[in-house]
This record gives sequence, structure tokens and C-alpha cells, in this order.
Amino acid sequence: MSRRQRELQKKVHEDLANRSFHGVWGQICVLLTLLLATHFPVRAPAFTYSATSLMLVQTTLRWFLLKRMDALYAGNPRRFEMSHAALILFCALFWGVVTSLAFWAYGPYDHDILVLYLCDAGISIGLVTIFVHDARLIRISLTLLYLPQIGTLVLASKNGEWKLAVTLLIYTLYLSAQGKKLSLAYWRQINDNYELATIARRDFLTSLPNRLYMEELLEASIASARGTGGQLALLYIDLDGFKQINDRFSHRIGDLFLCAIAARLTAGIQSEGIAARLGGDEFSILVTKCPSSKAAVDIAERVLRVAREPLSIEGHTFCVSASIGVSLFPGDGNAADHLVRAADHAMYAAKTSGKNQVCLFDALRDESSIPEEPAGCSLMLSGVA
Repeated sequence: MSRRQRELQKKVHEDLANRSFHGVWGQICVLLTLLLATHFPVRAPAFTYSATSLMLVQTTLRWFLLKRMDALYAGNPRRFEMSHAALILFCALFWGVVTSLAFWAYGPYDHDILVLYLCDAGISIGLVTIFVHDARLIRISLTLLYLPQIGTLVLASKNGEWKLAVTLLIYTLYLSAQGKKLSLAYWRQINDNYELATIARRDFLTSLPNRLYMEELLEASIASARGTGGQLALLYIDLDGFKQINDRFSHRIGDLFLCAIAARLTAGIQSEGIAARLGGDEFSILVTKCPSSKAAVDIAERVLRVAREPLSIEGHTFCVSASIGVSLFPGDGNAADHLVRAADHAMYAAKTSGKNQVCLFDALRDESSIPEEPAGCSLMLSGVA
């Protein structure tokens, strides 16, 4: 399964959980309606309270499943999907059987049966809403809800009761058709939202992740590292002399140069980190698994070598260096903005110390104090040959 499919599936199940929670409360409302607005508790008390108890157990199981969705879905997504769908389909079948038994006992035109019609109409719309992501499940749930009713009306048909069965069949087919349209519209919206989110987090020029994506990823990575006790590194990269390329040649050549550098950075770090373009000629690399400061410096050295390799663009050969600042979590700060400021200060120190350098931030261990000047940086390398 691709990353896009995983992200879409996660979003769909988050939406499903929200819709299903509303369905739980809707089911409770239906039970209260039958207990308070009908005579079933008096006419058939044993059956009524047994059915109510069964539905309360089902509702409790469903509520518990949704409350533990994150853990259950992460452990076994397929099992969670099947369990959740089975509970809702059982609900549809339950109401279908209850209504068909009421038809058989009291006839389709009894006052209490009319209340059941209204409840079933609400339940059917709720099923379409909950299963809007899957037209197949919409059809199955509606079939379980109305097929027992239609079958009972046909078997016990008299005095034109088959007309009511035809009416329920038409209503079922109509909801199925509408459910299919709603499902297609839902998936179009999900895909459009995904595309918009991707565009908002992607640099248009280089196709690298942008500043927004890096900020979100850094926050999430810090939370994960804090929970596992791991360490991560943030590299802040500024190209030396890039402005001259724009001034002497053109912004188009400069854009092509940035695209080539972005491709080199991605290839250079391989799977060890995630590269992003922050803007202009500034890039960053997040190393989520960094065992030591030496490992971070080794990656930075490799980036320096990659940046210094000559680039040929439309007959012009360019050779630039880079200034790199490095900050580490948790040593240089326990928050994303602290690490960014620390790496920025370190990069500034590398640039003012002769460029083509890696500077490892060496701030005081007081998390609340990050110096305004790069005085807390110590140069680890004087350059890469």
C-alpha cells in the first residue's frame, strides 16, 4: 500500500469514527422513542426489554471499539474495520427483524408500527451517512434493514399490503442509488482535500517538503523521540554565493540550480533524513534517528561534499559551498522552535566563520535560554576537502 493510500485510509477511518459516534447517540434516541412513544413495553414487555438490553450491549461494544480506535486500528486495521462494520450491520439486521415481527403481530397499519416506520427511516439515513465511504456496505446494510420487512409483508399480504412492500422496495433502491452518488462525492472530496494538503506542504519549485511540512514533522518527531527517549538532529543549510548566480545569469538559471541541489540533497542523505526547502537558498534536513552528535556531523559533512560538486546548467558550470548549522534534541532544546533557532544560530556562526563549514550548536543546557548571537556555537569542522 502506497503512502497516499495509507494517509487516505487513515483519514477515512477518522471520519468514520466521528460519524459512528453520532450514530451511537442516534440509536439511543431510537430506543428511547420506542420505549416512551409506543405501547410496546405494555403490549410485549418481555420482548421489548430483551431487545432493548441487547441493543444497549451492542451500543456499549460499539462505543468501546470507537474509544479504542487508535490502538486497535494501529494493531490490526483489517480486524478493526471488520469488527466495526459487523456491529453496525448487526444493528441494521436487528431493526429489520424487530419491525418485521411487529408487522406480523400487529399488522402494518398499527399506530405503534407507524412510529417504527419513522425510526427505520431515520436509521436508514444514518446507515447511508455512516457507510458513505463504501457504497457496497450501504447496499448490504439497507438490505438487512428492509429485506425482512418486505419479506414479511409479502408472506402476510392481504388487503393490498403488497403495495406497502413495493413502496419499501422502491425506497430501499432509492437510498442505495443516492448512497452510491454520495460515496462518489465523498471520495472526490477526500482526494481533493488530500491534493490541497499536499500542495500546501510541498515546495512548488523543487518538489521538496516546505517549511510548513517540516514544522509539523519536527513537532511530531520531537513528541515521538520524547516518548521513546531517542535523539534527533536538525540541519539548517544555507548555500554560499547563490545570490551571485541569480544576479549574473538569471532567476531561471538560479531556479534550475536550486532544483539540482534539491535532488542532490535527497540522493545524498538517502533514507537517513528528510530534506525540505525553507525558502530562497535555505534548506533543512531532519534526522529522526540520530544516535550521536558525531552521526549528525557525518551527515552534514556529506551534504557539504554534495553541495560543492560542480553543476553544469545550460552550458554554465557552477560550484558553490554551503554553511550548515546543527542542533540536537534533547540537548539543544525540548521544543521545535528552540531547535530551529539553535540550528539557525549555528548556521550563522558557520557563515561568519568563513563559510563552507559545519557548526554544531553548543548552547547552555538551560532550555529556556537560547542565545541571540551564535556565541554558543563551537566549530566542529573547518571545511571539507
